[in-house]
Amino acid sequence: MAQTHVEPSAFHNQKYAWTVPLSLLAGIVLALSMKWPIYLGILIGYLWSTAYTKANHSWGKVFRGTWSGILNMWKVCVVLLLVGLIVALWMVSGTIPFLTDVGSTLIRSSNIIWITFLLSIGLSMLIGSSIATWGILGPPLLALTPPHWSAIVAGALVSGGMVGDRSSPMSTSVMVMSKAADMSPTQTLHQLLRTAIMPFLLSAIVFSCSTSR
Repeated sequence: MAQTHVEPSAFHNQKYAWTVPLSLLAGIVLALSMKWPIYLGILIGYLWSTAYTKANHSWGKVFRGTWSGILNMWKVCVVLLLVGLIVALWMVSGTIPFLTDVGSTLIRSSNIIWITFLLSIGLSMLIGSSIATWGILGPPLLALTPPHWSAIVAGALVSGGMVGDRSSPMSTSVMVMSKAADMSPTQTLHQLLRTAIMPFLLSAIVFSCSTSR
């Protein structure tokens, strides 16, 4: 039986490929620990990825790969920019304070978990970002929460933000995953909606059991 000849460089690539994602993680951890901007940590990961790729390929492949990534992600960057502009304008125009004020008038000790969960879902769907939702709603809602409910309300905030993010046509996750999987945003959102059903049901069951105590 004929044996397939494999170049030694192929084994080298596989053997040390784990250093590429590790460099990104190390860069982010370093940036956070040194209180640098997070993009510096990502830049460290990119520089090591460039060095690793150049060690096994030509500069032409490095440049083509970099340019391909830029072309694939520029639309995502535009979406992130627009989301940032919208959130800033909502803060200036009083929309965010209005939403939190409405939430505070509806909050009671008997429904604080559900109000937090539903508000988090709604805002995350509107702006397409779970992280922005936690930053906007987290401080005022947790300030209104009795101390013994803080942990479960924080969980409701996180759960609602994740469910809303996976259900939003404006979600940056939809844009990034569409480019990574080479699918249209509509197809990606359809798949994410299917995966959001179970987290929503499980969260609803857990919060129902918590409020019934």
